[in-house]
Amino acid sequence: MTMPRAYWAEMTTEEVAGLEGAGLVAILPLAAIEQHGPHLPLSTDADICAGILAAAMARRSPGLPATALPPILVTKSDEHAGFPGTLSLTAETLVDAICQTAAGLARLGLRKLVLLNGHGGNRDIMGLAAGRLRAEHGMLVAKANTSDLYDAGTAVGGEEARLGIHGGAVETALMLHLKPDLVRKDRIARFESLTAAMREEGYEKLSPQGPHGFYWHAGDLNPAGVVGDATKATAALGKALTGQAADSLIALLEEVHRFDVSRLV
Repeated sequence: MTMPRAYWAEMTTEEVAGLEGAGLVAILPLAAIEQHGPHLPLSTDADICAGILAAAMARRSPGLPATALPPILVTKSDEHAGFPGTLSLTAETLVDAICQTAAGLARLGLRKLVLLNGHGGNRDIMGLAAGRLRAEHGMLVAKANTSDLYDAGTAVGGEEARLGIHGGAVETALMLHLKPDLVRKDRIARFESLTAAMREEGYEKLSPQGPHGFYWHAGDLNPAGVVGDATKATAALGKALTGQAADSLIALLEEVHRFDVSRLV
């Protein structure tokens, strides 16, 4: 099998035409451009997604024909629309963008796609897009969230892993490793969550975060638009999490490559 370059956009049209579609795995990164509080840039989700992907592609073995498509940077971020700088697409537009991008792969006979998502607001979108691509093109679409590729609970503790989902210890640590020059270190703080406050008030079931969660806007969780104890973040922690995520992603890519799509009915 002809090995593709790590990044789709770096190939020529002739090189793409020479690829064998049966086993090739394409990766479509889904990012976000949205507020991340006073200490992190709008590009946080995009930077983390790109950093984990780059670390994974550097670990790619010669026998793994995987290539990364250009990322979709602006995605569904309406829960952050109340803060300046946030850019967002509707759910319908994002599903269309994913599916129309993947249609270009299907025309080449490529049937294996991994959606690498760096933003929690895109989780439901991936399922919708995956179902449509299976129905329209018979594609195997695996869904990978960057936050599922590392063990945040062990790294920062279960409470912080559950509640510090936006701009907390984990994202801040990753950015301190990947893009330290973009972290406003003097603005790092602990941002309490409405979830914790409601629990102290006696709410046992209803919560913005959890199995019975209600739809929230970022300002609901904390007026700063972020939650979690960012003071726990270190660059060393971010490096460890990046490596763990890269290894997990490579393991997934290898299994997607190995899977015979003819087994799907």
